[in-house]
Amino acid sequence: MVYRFTIFVLASILFYACSADINKNVVAEYGNDGYITLDEFEKAYAKSIGDTTAAAEATLEDYKSFLDLFINFKMKLRDAEVRGLPQDEDILREYKTYKKNVGKSFIIEKEVNVPGKKELYEKRKDEIRVSHIMITTDTTGSKEGAKQRAEELLGRIKNGENFEDIARRFSQDHYSSLKRGDIYYIRFGQIVPEFDYAVYNCEVGEVYPEVVKTSYGYHIIKVTERIPARHSIRASHILIKTTNENNETDTVSAKKQIEEIYAKLKNGENFEKLAKQYSDDKANSEKGGDLGFFGRRRMVPEFDEVAFKTKVGEFSEPVETRFGYHIIKVNEEKPYPSFEEQSEFINKTFKERLYEYKYGQLIDSLRKEYNFTLNEDAVKFVIGDNDSVRFDENYWNSEMSKNAKDTALFSIGNKSYYLDDIVTTVVAEDSEYKYKNGVIIERSLNRVIKEFSDDLLIAEKVKLLEKNSTAFVELMDEYRNGIYIFKLQEDEVWNKIELDSAKLYEHWEKNKEKYTWNNRVNFSEIFVRTDSLINAFYDKIEAGESFDSIATKHTLRSGYRKTAGKYATMDADKNELTKKAYELENPGDVSKPFKFSTGYSIVKLNEKFPARMKTFEEATPEVTSEVQELESQRLEQEYIERLIQKYKPTIKYDELSKAFKGEEK
Repeated sequence: MVYRFTIFVLASILFYACSADINKNVVAEYGNDGYITLDEFEKAYAKSIGDTTAAAEATLEDYKSFLDLFINFKMKLRDAEVRGLPQDEDILREYKTYKKNVGKSFIIEKEVNVPGKKELYEKRKDEIRVSHIMITTDTTGSKEGAKQRAEELLGRIKNGENFEDIARRFSQDHYSSLKRGDIYYIRFGQIVPEFDYAVYNCEVGEVYPEVVKTSYGYHIIKVTERIPARHSIRASHILIKTTNENNETDTVSAKKQIEEIYAKLKNGENFEKLAKQYSDDKANSEKGGDLGFFGRRRMVPEFDEVAFKTKVGEFSEPVETRFGYHIIKVNEEKPYPSFEEQSEFINKTFKERLYEYKYGQLIDSLRKEYNFTLNEDAVKFVIGDNDSVRFDENYWNSEMSKNAKDTALFSIGNKSYYLDDIVTTVVAEDSEYKYKNGVIIERSLNRVIKEFSDDLLIAEKVKLLEKNSTAFVELMDEYRNGIYIFKLQEDEVWNKIELDSAKLYEHWEKNKEKYTWNNRVNFSEIFVRTDSLINAFYDKIEAGESFDSIATKHTLRSGYRKTAGKYATMDADKNELTKKAYELENPGDVSKPFKFSTGYSIVKLNEKFPARMKTFEEATPEVTSEVQELESQRLEQEYIERLIQKYKPTIKYDELSKAFKGEEK
């Protein structure tokens, strides 16, 4: 597998599809009509380096070394043609499967992931304050009734009734209904896609013109404010609690004190000094009230709203929360991060919250583009009252198979698809369909039809990639050439390697001084978090209690209680545990307690193994790997020499001096 991966990487680096013009400078020729132009060389070399600027700064010797590899690669591709590999059925089958899978990934990346992540990043630059009215069910528990109820309320609002009053009276989101529908500020990707898109497509002060359906129910949405998002701020506060030492509420006194402190600040007194002197938040008062950096919605709403409206360097008027009265000062602000800085968050949020929605949008667009039609009546007809026929090989002998034979379940364009088509795909050996072997009922059949038709629609899109996307064509060319190279290497190198024990022993005999063991140790450990506990266990061991018994009951090293703390034999210099164990003299000796990692340990020596030369049997894995590598290199070189004899390449190293110089070619 490692060899195959290496070959594919080499193919990807070296191959670059190019319709060469023979009138351009030629840097190498091989066979009757094979050649490499300087332009082709430059593209291939820049691809291998990964950067055109770095490629232009490389030395002439770098270019020569690469051209030597490139000509060998091109001769191998010619050899693949001569051997008929492009017509090999196994290769064609593997290529077709790869194209299907990569094509789907290519389309999803291009049309879902890349634009979706960019949209998420850009939209999150604004935050929106939104209110909603949510209806989940009507009195009969009907979702359809809930939709009708939501549409009725939306109509009343459009006819002039007050949104906030209706939210307070009728919304089934009982938390926000108490606030007349207000759910505070949100940012794109924070709720669910259907809700987010409606919010971000609605003007400030307006009610979204349609009822929005989500997994929570039916929503009527109103946008009340839209502002540039402040990524995070660093703030300090002075808190005066409204409860005294006896847990008695004294709002009047607290308000009077906070107003006095506010007056001092207005007169120019130092905020940090006043926070240290007066603030009841003892967790940060000694730090001048510093709360560190925080983002929107990290604090209670009353505090959050004022903090994020306060400019850097300014302090707020007193604000009341359930904790008491605060004065807030904003000290710093972090700007909105770049896409690269937020990439981990963007990738995670998109995958968890938006991917399925955006993928669904892609499929919906493909259904329209390729004229997808589902025959719902046919689905109900073919399944009948089935309760036993499954997505398995027995389907072909069932009455369902006979009944469904001529009934199309769906069509794409002018092509119809039948239950036989679906079952064939689902029961295939490499199938990953969820309902494989499941009973064919309406729910499972509709799910399989969706997955099956989704794949067919994307396959139609892949066909266009081969015509319209140079990047995709190059990617597929690289993969196909990688298959050819792998097959050649398999035939000419790997399958010819013969490793008998005599050859391995001979290599070991000549190089046995290379194969040695370092000092090694086998030991057991008791590990706990506190020094007092490890000292108590050490005293018990000194008093005669069994090390293994204590380790079995008390060591906290994950998975080691069942082995009584025993480790596998390890290099004596691997870490502090092995070093302490190797310092012990005799098997059974126990170390004194010592700090290690996140706690404290005692180790017991089981056995020491001083450094020595490995026996042939011990060294066999290393010897085998080395001999295999040497044989691979020898056979590879012999193959290259045969290609050179056959194609007689000529290389014009002097032409490489023009590479990346922008000279006339």
